[in-house]
Amino acid sequence: MSINKNFLVIFSIIVLKFTGCFADFKKICYFTNWAQFRPSGAEFYPEDINPELCTHVIYAFAKIENYTLAHTEES
Repeated sequence: MSINKNFLVIFSIIVLKFTGCFADFKKICYFTNWAQFRPSGAEFYPEDINPELCTHVIYAFAKIENYTLAHTEES
């Protein structure tokens, strides 16, 4: 019984180790819709996001109308 238990523990550790190695790395950047309205020098626009740093971008507080994105501010 002890050998089976040890084998199960070692096998589980090996499986967990290798599945972690093959997981995709994600670096998620969070961007708010009011970042462009910050005071001068602190404003931030979507084109300021460095694509080398982020694999995914979350745009916070989008407006959705009829299942599509809609404008929240007047351009």
